[in-house]
Amino acid sequence: MGYIGNGPYQGVLTGGNIQDGTVETTDLADGAVTTVKISDASVTATKLAAGAAVPSQSGQSGKYLTTDGSTASWDAPFEGGVVINESGADVDFRVESDTSTHALFVNAGLNSVRVKDSSNNYTNIPFVVSGSGSQSVSSGVQNTAIALFHAGNDGLAIGRNTSTPYGIWMQSGYNLDLGYKYPITLNPVGGNVGIGNVYNPSQKLHVDGSIIASGIYLGGTGAANYLDDYEEGTVANNYIFTNTGNLGTSGALGTNYIKYVKIGKVVHVHGQLGWTNNHGNTGASARFSLPYAVDSQMRGGLAFGLVTDINFAGGTGQDSLSIVPEIGSAYAYFLHANDSSGHTHLSGAFFTSNSHRTITFSGSYLTS
Repeated sequence: MGYIGNGPYQGVLTGGNIQDGTVETTDLADGAVTTVKISDASVTATKLAAGAAVPSQSGQSGKYLTTDGSTASWDAPFEGGVVINESGADVDFRVESDTSTHALFVNAGLNSVRVKDSSNNYTNIPFVVSGSGSQSVSSGVQNTAIALFHAGNDGLAIGRNTSTPYGIWMQSGYNLDLGYKYPITLNPVGGNVGIGNVYNPSQKLHVDGSIIASGIYLGGTGAANYLDDYEEGTVANNYIFTNTGNLGTSGALGTNYIKYVKIGKVVHVHGQLGWTNNHGNTGASARFSLPYAVDSQMRGGLAFGLVTDINFAGGTGQDSLSIVPEIGSAYAYFLHANDSSGHTHLSGAFFTSNSHRTITFSGSYLTS
């Protein structure tokens, strides 16, 4: 078919000869072609025989008049669809906007569709979107992401950080203002999610690597289910001391240490403490440091393991020795108790200069 203008019009062609070229101006009125300009021989046109009738214009708005030389008809634009590069040649296709020469670009050689990307990079990626990017926007700021997927007012924006540590950000929210933040649901009908080098996640969330979190709920969403801390460490002041100084650290059985594990508000400690031979410290209230202050309502207690070379001067045979964390403080005291006179705090004089000079202990207490 050859195109000779858009309609609708009605009339008879009385003369004229459409040659090879592009019809730039066509004015069909009252039965005659009055102006036809042909240029650029890349288009082949077909002439309509003189005297051939042009069909009625009724109901033909927006259609094109076409002819095979003997008859004419009104056809819809691009009837049957549009195919570009149907032969599969290595010929690129692009659409320009007012600011981009490659607003839409089909790179035929790379079999890739690009948006605002004219490069020959990314050889194995079928779809590439390029943008300058911006920092993630805040309330009241127009969405300036690289890409936006939305349905109605709900959108998922993807952008690029333009400063350290760079990388890509993703935010769900109102599609014109990411200050209105909406949730993202992954696998809403089931399935596991993997992060990192995980191609077959075995749980709802399977992470290959470390996680930093300010808290986690376990077994429920109430306050009693909230775990806000896990910590492992050592206490720097790893020695016994009194109100006049410490007893040294050269116990005969090894190096002093106090180690702890904190899970939520529960602190578990275990340690080994020795003291120096002939330390000479006779001060009051022998004690050692704890990693966290003891809760004001729960004193608790620690259990001895090995106990050597503590002298129960004046013992009655009913004596006991215990380690008690002091409420409201980060210390644990050594207490000497019997069945008649209650208990007393051990002084430095109780820790003798015999050969072993070591105690071990473990236990738990609550911190506030």
